[in-house]
Formats: sequence, structure tokens, C-alpha cells
Amino acid sequence: MREIQIGDTRRNHIRSTTRLASGWISLATLVILLGWCSAWPTPAQAQSPGNNTVYASSTAQTGSAAFIDASVVPQQTDICYTLYKIISGATYAYPSTGAVIDARGINSNLTCAPGNTPWQHTGSSPATAPSVILLPAATITINTTWTMPANTHIVGEGPNLTILQATPGFSGDMIDMGAGNSTFCGTTQICQGVQVEHLQVNGGGGNGIVNSYSQDASYVNDVMLLDLGGIGLSIGGSIGGSAMNSGPYSNLTCDTGTLSAVCVQIKGVSGGTRGIRGLTCTGPSGYSKAAVLLDSSNNVIKDVRIVGFYDGIRIGSQAAAASNALFNILGDTNAKAMPPPVNVVHIASNGYTVSDLSIMGVVNQGTGSYAIEDDVTVTTLPDSSLAMYVLGRKSPGGYYSRLTTSPNAATWAFGPNAPTGACVRGSLHSNDSTSNNGGTLYVCDFNTSGKLVWQVVL
Repeated sequence: MREIQIGDTRRNHIRSTTRLASGWISLATLVILLGWCSAWPTPAQAQSPGNNTVYASSTAQTGSAAFIDASVVPQQTDICYTLYKIISGATYAYPSTGAVIDARGINSNLTCAPGNTPWQHTGSSPATAPSVILLPAATITINTTWTMPANTHIVGEGPNLTILQATPGFSGDMIDMGAGNSTFCGTTQICQGVQVEHLQVNGGGGNGIVNSYSQDASYVNDVMLLDLGGIGLSIGGSIGGSAMNSGPYSNLTCDTGTLSAVCVQIKGVSGGTRGIRGLTCTGPSGYSKAAVLLDSSNNVIKDVRIVGFYDGIRIGSQAAAASNALFNILGDTNAKAMPPPVNVVHIASNGYTVSDLSIMGVVNQGTGSYAIEDDVTVTTLPDSSLAMYVLGRKSPGGYYSRLTTSPNAATWAFGPNAPTGACVRGSLHSNDSTSNNGGTLYVCDFNTSGKLVWQVVL
């Protein structure tokens, strides 16, 4: 009996131990499961539609208004009104420091009603908080000038994808970079950080993009300007204000279509701009317009191709232009299609001062046209290519200094030997050889037989 009792006790102990062990296994499993659950983030807190979810801590999520998806907020009658409601804070709270507004998902109501822009709505106060607006790959029809406040950046999907199209009969500016008032540009009435890129501006009887009030960190990049009746890109201009230190204005394409228009003008900008870098300008035959009007000082224009204008770059026709530099200018207008003269670069003499102008690298691919037409010194250069043309400033005696590599105009050259061959009257040649060869300075002038030859001066 005792052995049986002992055996029973052992069996009972084994059963009890087994139950205890299985209990520990279950408890361990429960602990692991609870640990896994605690490792997962807590559910997102309440947020406004359109806001991205971000981590507020290592475990908690919350909504962030720094990036807003405009396609999921309540849609208004048109895309402009939807964007205005977001920026003005009428839809949900909008950060005073600005946000990125992603409107790329909006694909309907793309015609903005008269008076509507992303920053204005008829009968409402302007919305001028900073913003970066990502526009959709679509055609947005506008009825009212888009006047951009300070620290505003509009970005398209590309010039052939995002198109701002003027409604029929539109005659104003398509885009104004800032405005001459404190509402859009602060108490100084000068804006900073107004930027336009990766889109197309199409149509309208007026100007395309106008910058008269935006300075540092304000630029236009990768923009196509089509079928405009005024000026494609106007910088400065006669309406006042200043675009000083703005730019660069880069990767621009302008086609005026059948209209008599100007691609780019820089006018009256105090202190100059950061220049134009990359421009292709195409115009119609038969119009006596210039592709680029340079009527301001301290600017650089480089990498330009021009087709279909009487003047490629016309300098100083409407205002003084000093200390400008042009690099790599290609003229591709054939004079057979247009009555001559056709000039790649035209230095005007309309009563405004043009001086200290440096031109490096002009190519004239047309026939019957000119690389340089200089009305200031009455010089015309028919060269097909020209390495350098420099116009200095006017002396007290009323004369200008000038230097060019063209064989068709008087210049000053140097070399280790006496000059030979044909020359242009007034040209100088310095012989820098140690042997002098009978003289150190030569001038091209008529000899007693009436022939232009090199003659020793010193």
C-alpha cells in the first residue's frame, strides 16, 4: 500500500509539475505577445485631411501640416479656389511659416474663375503665407493675373506637361512676381524668394512673366513662353520697382508664334540681375522686333539661340546699358526670309548711354545678316563668327574705345613680327619681337598710292 501510495504521489507530482510547466510556457508566450504589441506604433492621432502622418515621438504618430495633399481636402469650384482656401487657412489651420501644397492629384475643375488665383478670391482678403505649390501635369486655364506673394514657389511637372493657359481675350500679365504693395511684399514693398519653374505660360495679348518687385532668391527656371502678344519675360520695366539681384533666369524657351512680341526684356534694374543663362527664342518672319531687349546695366546673358527676328539682342534702345557681358550668342535668322538688315547683336544709338560692353562668341549662321551692328561707333561686322567685340566708354573728346577680333574693323593686335596682308584703316599692330624688325608699332593707313598698308609709327 505504501509503495502504491508513493507511486500515486509521484504520479500526482509529475502531473502537477507538467501543469505548472505548461502554465509557465503559456505565461511566457503571453509576455512575448504583449511585447510585440507594444512595439507597434500607437494609432495616429486626429489630423486634418491632406496632412501627412509623421512621428511625434519614437512611438506616437500625429498629423503634419508641413506637407498638404490638396487632392483630398474639400474641393472648391476650381483649383485656384481650392488652393486659396488652403493657404488662407479657411479649410484647416495653415502654418504661418508655410507648407508644401501638393496639387498634383487634382485633375478636375482646372479653369479658374475670374478673380480667382491661388492667393486671391473675389471678395476675400489675399492669402500671402509662404508656400510651395506643386501643380499637376495638366492645363490650368486662368482669367486673372497670378500675383505671387513673397516666399512663394510654384513648380510644374515640366513645360510640356503643366500649362498655364490664358482664357480667350486675356490681355494682362499671366504671372506677376510680387507687387508694389505691403500686402504681397511686406513693408519694404520688395519681395524675396518668388520662384517659377518647370511649366509653360501660353497665350494672352499681354506679357507672360513680369518681375518688377522681387529680388534675392527670386528666379525663373525651365519655363516655356508661347504665343504672347507682349513680352515673354519682363524684368524691371517701366512700371516701377526693382528686380535687383534676382535670377538667374535659366533654361527658357520662347516662341511668339504669329505675334509681334519680344522674348525677354531687362530694363532699368538698379544694380543689375544674375542674368539670363540659356534661352532659345523663335519669332515670326516680317516683324521688326527684337528677341531680347537689354536696357539695363550689370547683367550677363549667355547661351542664347535666336531665330526669326530683325535683331537678336538689341542693347540700349530704351534705357542706358553699361557694364553688360554677352557670351555664346547664336543667330540663325536667314535674311532671305526677312528684308535686311538682320543682326545677331545690335548696339543702338537712341540717346541712351551704352558703354563697357563685352561680347564673347557670336555665331551668325544666317545669310545676308550681320554678327554685330554697332550704331555707337558706326560699325557693321558681317563675320560668320566673332570671338570678341568690346566697346568701352566715351572719352571727354567724344570718342569710344573699341577692340575686336574681326578682320573687318579696326583693332589692335600684337605679334613677334611685322604685320602683313590686308588691313582695315586705323588698325594697330604691336611688334613685340626683341629685334624690333624696324619698328614696334604699326598702323594701317593709305600710302601715297592710295592703298591701305601697314606703316611704321614708332
